[in-house]
Amino acid sequence: ELRDIIKEQGLHKEDPYDDVVTRAQVIDLKRPQSFTQIADQAAQLLSQRCPLIITGEITTLFEESMSDTFTLVRRRAVLPNVRHDCVDHTELVIVRVRDGIMVDHDRDGTTEDVLIHALFFLISPADKPGQHLRILAQLSSYIEREHFRRDWHDALDEQELKEVLLHDEHMLTLWIDEKHRTEILIGQALRDLALPEDTLIALIRRDGKMIIPRGGTVLKDGDRITILGDPESVAQLFQAYVGE
Repeated sequence: ELRDIIKEQGLHKEDPYDDVVTRAQVIDLKRPQSFTQIADQAAQLLSQRCPLIITGEITTLFEESMSDTFTLVRRRAVLPNVRHDCVDHTELVIVRVRDGIMVDHDRDGTTEDVLIHALFFLISPADKPGQHLRILAQLSSYIEREHFRRDWHDALDEQELKEVLLHDEHMLTLWIDEKHRTEILIGQALRDLALPEDTLIALIRRDGKMIIPRGGTVLKDGDRITILGDPESVAQLFQAYVGE
């Protein structure tokens, strides 16, 4: 009920949901592991961003956070989450397990095994409980979409996994191609692009690798970029670079 209330209220302007997703670290497992092994890997990645994190302690807290509230059975997803005073900003680790892992799910007092393909390890500052819950609610709203399982399974890479969790009307993906309208972007630095003020290039995929977008980053033929912005600006860019 609390999650439904928070979802109805939506994100606050200062909630960094898009930023959290775009900078999230991704683990894509072809073979299943135990939940503890995966949680430990997630904690280790988080410790690279937040040096005060003690990996073993955070792994245990992730295990303790597992509950019916954060297990979305129909979508085969779970959201282990922690608020801790060792971090000063929210971080996320996204995990896809192609063959799935079995986790315990308590339903009406009865424990059953559930096959899980998607895990989202979220850690937030201890002093921001409202923001933590709103980000969790936003994640769950995307996970509960009708086509989530199909899109999650079909995602080809890290960028497409993240795009499953971003606002459709706030997001545009462009392939930079010398044979199409995006040809004019080739060779331009991000700082020189004539994009609307309220848009930003959040993700760049090049030669199978993620590139961190910076002002001096020069776009190349074959790049795939993800642009975030308000719906009107995204629609404007769609018309300019994609059209009908």
